[in-house]
Amino acid sequence: MRDDPISGPETGSGTASASQPPSGSRRVLLVIIGLVLLLGLADYGLQSGAGSAPVGTPRAKTLPQKVAPEAGPRWATASEKAKHQRLATEITMRKMEGSLKMYALKNKGRYPSTAQGLAVARKYFPNNDLPKDAWGGDFVYYSPGTHSQQPVELISLGRDGRAGGEGADADIKSWELEE
Repeated sequence: MRDDPISGPETGSGTASASQPPSGSRRVLLVIIGLVLLLGLADYGLQSGAGSAPVGTPRAKTLPQKVAPEAGPRWATASEKAKHQRLATEITMRKMEGSLKMYALKNKGRYPSTAQGLAVARKYFPNNDLPKDAWGGDFVYYSPGTHSQQPVELISLGRDGRAGGEGADADIKSWELEE
C-alpha cells in the first residue's frame, strides 16, 4: 500500500473512504485551492497564459493592492499625524530608557556618560541599532541629567530637527513625559 499526496492512501479496492478526513498533504492542497478560489487569484495573472495580454491592456491589481489598496495609516489632518508621531517618539523614548536601565544593571549601576553617548549601549537596543525619533532624527542624550534628577535625559528635536519650536516642531523631553 502506498500514500498518494493527492488522493490519499491507496486501499485494496482502489478508492478511499468518503467518511475519512483528508490526509495531511491532501488537507494542505485543499486549503490552497480554497484560498485561490476565495481570493480570486485567477484574476491576478496566475492563470495559464499570463503575460500574453495585448500591449496597452490595463494590468490587474496585485493581491496586496486588492487586500490593502493604500498601505499605511490614513491621517485625517496634519495635526492628527503630528500627534501620532509625537506619541511614537514618546514610546521610543520610554523603550530607550528601559534599555539604558538594562545597560546600567550590567555595568554596576552606571549609565553611559554624555561623552560616551548612546553608541556604547547599542547592544541593548533592538537590532543593535540606535533608535531614531518619528521624523528620523537622532536623540540628544545626557547622563547624568542636566534638567532633572533623572540619571539619563533624552531629547527629540521634533519635526524640524532644531532646538525649541512650537507644535509639531516642539522638542520632546524625557523628563517632561507623563508617568
